[in-house]
Parts: sequence; structure tokens; C-alpha cells
Amino acid sequence: MVMVGDMKGYPMTMYRVDHERPGVLGSLWGLTRATSPAKGQAVKATCDRIEAFSQHDLETSAVHILDAYRSLYIMVNSQCSSKAAEFVTAMYLAQDFAMLSPSIQDRPLLPRCYVAMGEPTPDVKACFRRWSVIDGHSLAGNESMCVPLEEVMEALGL
Repeated sequence: MVMVGDMKGYPMTMYRVDHERPGVLGSLWGLTRATSPAKGQAVKATCDRIEAFSQHDLETSAVHILDAYRSLYIMVNSQCSSKAAEFVTAMYLAQDFAMLSPSIQDRPLLPRCYVAMGEPTPDVKACFRRWSVIDGHSLAGNESMCVPLEEVMEALGL
């Protein structure tokens, strides 16, 4: 659970996790076709920091990591179903970042990692400036769920 009052002086950050796939061809007549990457070429994971983020930076079809100092949230929703590889990458990145943050950033404790699915929970919404309902609809369109990362990784056999 995020305790916003306890984070004074520690900026919250948000990242977008994506994969650059070298074998994806450009669009031809509105169609895209994936090809196998050449030998030796691997999919490259990217983790882009979003500066001065707001709720409008949350892309419904992207996987995000929210660093709320005491907690790390991997944020996904139902429109991310084609982003399974990015989701797994985000889980490993969050886990590694949580383990390294006390030594790299001199944090007094290991942040807890969660997977936040669906509509952001009130704790996640508190990390955003002026969160509001957009056009009377929720952002993700479904219920909130926040599960510890360890439970998700165990359920997926990772």
C-alpha cells in the first residue's frame, strides 16, 4: 500500500516497457507481417522513463512500471493481452530494480512489487496529479486488482 505522505523528497517515476522486434516488416496495404529475426538478432527490451507523468501518459495497450518509492506497480489492463512478453519483461525488471534500489538509490528498505490489473487502485491513483474520471468512463474499463508480484510469478511458473 502506498503511503503518499511518507514519500516526501522522493520523486515517483513511471516507465513504459516495450520490445523492439527486428523482424517486423513495415506496413504494406494496411497489413503487417512478422518475420523471424535473423540469426543472432534478439528482441530488444526497452524501458522508457516518462518525465513528469500524469494519467494521460498511461497508454491502454502498454505495460507500465510505476515506482512509488515504497512500492513498485506493474500496470496492465485487458487491452494488453498481446503484450505478454512485455509483461514478463516488466516483472523481471521490477524485481531486479527492487533488489538494487537500496544500494543504488540509498533507500532504507526494499520496495514491495505488485501487479496492478484493470482500473488503477486508489493507492495507484494517489501517485498521479489530479486523477480524474475521463469522460465518465474508467481508464481500464474493468475492476481493480492488485496482487503481489511473487504470487503472479509463481502462478505463471516463473
